[in-house]
Amino acid sequence: MLEVKLINFGCGMLMKDSTYIAFNGTEIFCPPEFDVNGKYHAKLVTVWSLGILLFVMVCGYYADEKDQ
Repeated sequence: MLEVKLINFGCGMLMKDSTYIAFNGTEIFCPPEFDVNGKYHAKLVTVWSLGILLFVMVCGYYADEKDQ
């Protein structure tokens, strides 16, 4: 069966070196430092998001706190 997936680039923007104080995107990709401090660095979040993406591609599901 063919499964179609859409990608939303509507939240994309150029990265800046300073911290961000608003997260626009899918909640599951939100970095833990944003939940704790309310700010994050774009380059580090890119690596975090790619890690989540790799996990989903390998395991076939999103990690959850219950998976610890």
